[in-house]
Amino acid sequence: MDLKPFKLDIDELLHEFAESGSTTLAEFKRVWLAKKFSFIFEARPSTNHGFFMQSLYAHSIGIF
Repeated sequence: MDLKPFKLDIDELLHEFAESGSTTLAEFKRVWLAKKFSFIFEARPSTNHGFFMQSLYAHSIGIF
């Protein structure tokens, strides 16, 4: 599965939050909801959920 589109969405979410200059969970939630980010899970693969989630988490914290 190509994870590039998901990783781009994560990058956009984190970039927009960083640009806000805030460090609060409330601001992160605002950005999350504004981008309708919860829909990322609607496009997840029907198999291998563990690999999908671990790959996105690893990307989020900068491992890959």
